Amino acid sequence: MCPAGCVAMRWRCARYCSIYSLTERESTVLEALVQGKRNKDIAGELFITERTVKYHVKALFTKLRVQNRTQAVRAAVEQGLVSI
Repeated sequence: MCPAGCVAMRWRCARYCSIYSLTERESTVLEALVQGKRNKDIAGELFITERTVKYHVKALFTKLRVQNRTQAVRAAVEQGLVSI
């Protein structure tokens, strides 16, 4: 599910993903970061490797122009992309 809640509201997901050029998978990983999940846990839930999760996290950092997980969550919350 996209952090913007695309399962319930597709238009919001399209808006969210287009503004930041996030892929659906990056959106899912961002939601997991907001929930405080570790890479290992994210990987298990999404049936991908930890290395792939790290790749998505790094892409998120670049797109959100942040340097760490805390900053990524803060940026997402401040911009109204996700709620906690």
